[in-house]
Amino acid sequence: MLANGVPLKVVSEILGPSSIAITGDVYGHVSPDVSRDAVTTLGTVLSDVGSANGGQPGPHRKRGRSRSPGNGL
Repeated sequence: MLANGVPLKVVSEILGPSSIAITGDVYGHVSPDVSRDAVTTLGTVLSDVGSANGGQPGPHRKRGRSRSPGNGL
């Protein structure tokens, strides 16, 4: 069912384990074809996002400590 696109939640409800996590652990292994399709889809989505931004990367925030006066540096 999972390999044919049935959502994990639905599979879990049909099979009846006590939690969706158990269903995922037991039946959720990923076949090479599914992995390949997922990577292809991710590439398409990222390409579409880049195109929507005119090919420019999105805004990035610097992380780390501030170097503004008054912080003890």
